[in-house]
Amino acid sequence: MIALVALVITSGCSKNNFEGTWIGYDGDKTMYRLTVQENGDSYLVTEDAYTYEPEKGYPMPTSYFLSIILNEAKPKDVTFDINFVLTKQKSDLSSATAQLNKDKDQLIVGKGLGNIYFIEKDNSLLFNGIRFKKETSQDVTDTILKQLQFAMNQELKIEYHQYGKRGLSKSTDHVTLGKITFDDSALTTTK
Repeated sequence: MIALVALVITSGCSKNNFEGTWIGYDGDKTMYRLTVQENGDSYLVTEDAYTYEPEKGYPMPTSYFLSIILNEAKPKDVTFDINFVLTKQKSDLSSATAQLNKDKDQLIVGKGLGNIYFIEKDNSLLFNGIRFKKETSQDVTDTILKQLQFAMNQELKIEYHQYGKRGLSKSTDHVTLGKITFDDSALTTTK
């Protein structure tokens, strides 16, 4: 009985904190999903990258430069609705094997892709300068998606600022951003 208890305790101690799905954000426009699975003495590591892309590309306001000179047409007020679609991008690390170091605080990934470090104080991973939180619930992913959506809204404001009513251009339509939507179905179809 004592030998069985000792075996359970030592096998529990050899487990590490890397296994599971981890979500990271680069602080700009990309969300990463890192999956670590034990595979015998090594680990299988896969990484997916997701960004929002406009469904049809950004619309451009009509320019009336020549028409204004000829006094034929004047700029109008237009509203652009834009739908962003979450798109899976090619990642530097599509799939690789990794080895646990002797201190059990990092995974050594082959192919010169860097190591994955476990940060004990906040139970996160650090990989290529990006901090990953374990996906314990959908809230972790939703928080990152909200940050991505905010970044895309900021990009739109910068893109269309010059065409607003206060913009300096009098030779293009005046643009108002209308309904901005986000389609996250790429996450549900890949799970």
